[in-house]
Amino acid sequence: MFVARLSKLVVSMGELLADRDGIRAREPSRILYHRHCHQAAVLAPERDIALLEHAGHEVTVLDSGCCGMAGAFGFIREHYDLSVALAERVLLPAIRANPDAVIVTDGFSCREQLRQLAAVRALHLVEAL
Repeated sequence: MFVARLSKLVVSMGELLADRDGIRAREPSRILYHRHCHQAAVLAPERDIALLEHAGHEVTVLDSGCCGMAGAFGFIREHYDLSVALAERVLLPAIRANPDAVIVTDGFSCREQLRQLAAVRALHLVEAL
């Protein structure tokens, strides 16, 4: 019962900040936005995207699906080739095609995958705001 009640009180950062009008980016950027798998499945990434746009960023939402890391999946030797192949489907080519864009993704594993495979430091939503 406690968990059910608590789950109704937990929101994502995008949901928490969705109704804030005063958020403006210090330096508006071109952003490539990658939705974390869990976020896309059960949360509302649309609010994050709207926040970024309202803050002044130009946002391109990547239809990249999974980054390939998926928690510890990509760290397992037997999964490495599949992990890289998933990242190469959309995410990594988009980053290479837009070298000046800022990459935003809230997933820790997504940010780690990008650090390892693309030498990119992707930002969390809060950092981009």
